[in-house]
Amino acid sequence: MKTSNMSENEEPIVPTLEFDQVSVRSSVEMEGVLTDLTFDLAPGAMLILRPESESHSTEIPALAAGLQDPDSGTVKYQGLAWPEVGPLRQCQLRFGIRRVFHGEGWVSNLSTAENVVLSELHHTSRASKEVEEEAETLAREFGLDGLPSTNPAWVEPSILQRCEWVRAFIGAPALIFLEVPMRGVSRKYQDSLISRATSTAASVVWLTSRASLIDAVSGDGVDLIKLS
Repeated sequence: MKTSNMSENEEPIVPTLEFDQVSVRSSVEMEGVLTDLTFDLAPGAMLILRPESESHSTEIPALAAGLQDPDSGTVKYQGLAWPEVGPLRQCQLRFGIRRVFHGEGWVSNLSTAENVVLSELHHTSRASKEVEEEAETLAREFGLDGLPSTNPAWVEPSILQRCEWVRAFIGAPALIFLEVPMRGVSRKYQDSLISRATSTAASVVWLTSRASLIDAVSGDGVDLIKLS
């Protein structure tokens, strides 16, 4: 399955993410398997991956970021196979990959607001005020009054989940994984997430089995793959 098209006179477009016959056996941490998963995700394109259940995590984001090796097949990010890239370059590349995590993804000794802006401040030369203002703008876009100054452990789950949305979209990522992004969140906020996801310049991968969300996101140029 391909998500990119090219005319005869155009230069080849390097996909943001490529999975070629990727297979992974089940593990203690992850239930289920991946078998010969193949797709190309073009820059700015969108892909929906539909698992059988939203209760189980998946290896796909870890595979995409080179944090896990497939049992077979090849994963490329921005045209590069992870085993062929040195450690420093791998770290640089991973900064362009953002996630709304299926599970916990917070630094426990920082406030929620500090967590949200941490990566952008660490990996770029942007002024802290600029980054914080962007984060606050995104927070309001997602129906939040602002970013909580309290520890993530003390933040109401639906608010914390939307803070993950802010962290995923802040800056200029190349690839965003939205892993069950509506979990615990009222459907009234769904349109704001879809609007941001469909307008971003980043490539976006949705991992969800929620039919209403899939129906809302699906359209021209959006591929859907059902995961067994």
